[in-house]
Amino acid sequence: MAANPQGGELLGRLTRSADFQGLRRGQKFEGKFGRMRAVARVRTAASPFVLRIGLIVPGKLGNSPQRHRIKRRLREGMRRAQASGGFGLGDFSEKEGSMGADIGIFAAPAVLTMDFDTLAMELEAGVNAVMRKLDRRPIYGQGR
Repeated sequence: MAANPQGGELLGRLTRSADFQGLRRGQKFEGKFGRMRAVARVRTAASPFVLRIGLIVPGKLGNSPQRHRIKRRLREGMRRAQASGGFGLGDFSEKEGSMGADIGIFAAPAVLTMDFDTLAMELEAGVNAVMRKLDRRPIYGQGR
């Protein structure tokens, strides 16, 4: 997930505490990878990404190397979901003021043992489900 958009990139990062606090009121989705919460937002010049993703991996999931491994696996799962066409940019306008979403992923221990392709499919299904709950079109309109 890039920190700066290059040519209309899809994924950004949640970095500020206030962004994470806003997820408390968001729509929920439960999956094998853990929980997901999302809130709709208006895209601005300061944050032009369609989706901003935040990873939440609590200390109870293991020591620091295990938690970092979970985060790396989740990031790679999101990259694979995007690369497979699971998130289509065609449905979203490139202009400022169009809609986007902030998504928080609360990891589960199962992420450490999941196959990457399975993880990518689960994350893709989760993102599409929370987008439907936000009364937005699913990111991938063809329905996988």
